[in-house]
Amino acid sequence: VCNKSLPGVNWNSSFAKCGVVPEVQIFNTGDMNNQLAMVTSPEFLRESKSIVIQCKQMKGFPLPSVRWGSSTKGSNVVNVVTTSNTSAVYQRSQGNTIQELVFVEFRKEFEGSYTCFAVNVVGSHNMSFQILLEVVPDPPTKLMVEDDGATSVKIKWEQPQFDGRNSIIGYD
Repeated sequence: VCNKSLPGVNWNSSFAKCGVVPEVQIFNTGDMNNQLAMVTSPEFLRESKSIVIQCKQMKGFPLPSVRWGSSTKGSNVVNVVTTSNTSAVYQRSQGNTIQELVFVEFRKEFEGSYTCFAVNVVGSHNMSFQILLEVVPDPPTKLMVEDDGATSVKIKWEQPQFDGRNSIIGYD
């Protein structure tokens, strides 16, 4: 029996099915030792860093099909990410509810938009995010010694013109 008045329950008469439209969320697992964190967009990654992004099915009945797709910068074409683990970027399943996007080594050519698609007979849901290569910012400008003490020095500078496409929070 299908209770069509429940939230999230849809009746699809063309398939004579009752179910729940899929919903997914995307998480960054980091280097597999870190805790899950919701992916923000854009997500900045360092070159040559291995990373795994998880697409988790949060709801859906019947069980939806979940797949990753990508489109590179400047393209609106969505390509399905391969399942071959010999590729530099591939997708793999972790049980019935998680589909992982694996970057063996992240490189500039992998910059783009990535979308997780979940589809069942009742409907579909997708979630996208953008991945950009983390770039080293320009050095600070107008470096000045503001206070020269006996045991310390206070230095002042201006932000560089190019911030590396990310917030500068400090210098090493």
